[in-house]
Amino acid sequence: CIRGTYGSGCNETCGNCYNGNISCLITDGNCTEGCTMGWQGAICKSKCETGSYGFNCNETCGHCLKSNNNCSDTNGQCNGGCQDGWTGETCKSGTKTIFYIYIFKLYLHF
Repeated sequence: CIRGTYGSGCNETCGNCYNGNISCLITDGNCTEGCTMGWQGAICKSKCETGSYGFNCNETCGHCLKSNNNCSDTNGQCNGGCQDGWTGETCKSGTKTIFYIYIFKLYLHF
């Protein structure tokens, strides 16, 4: 088989292997070093499912807006912004609003 193909007749195209076609086995197309960002499976031909991203889709998306509850399958950036209380490109940094209430007593002596 020429580089980038596999199978009995070398007529199958290798998937999105991490190190390109070098790590695609000519017998079954398995990617020996895993998949590039945004791809998963033994032969790296399946896109990440909604809610996951990264190499072999091993990362979980942050707190993206519910109306567009997905993130980039390569870098995890929330495409439509973050839910309230979350910040950053991947919406994984939380913010807290803290309210301080000061109570004091004032005694006047005459």
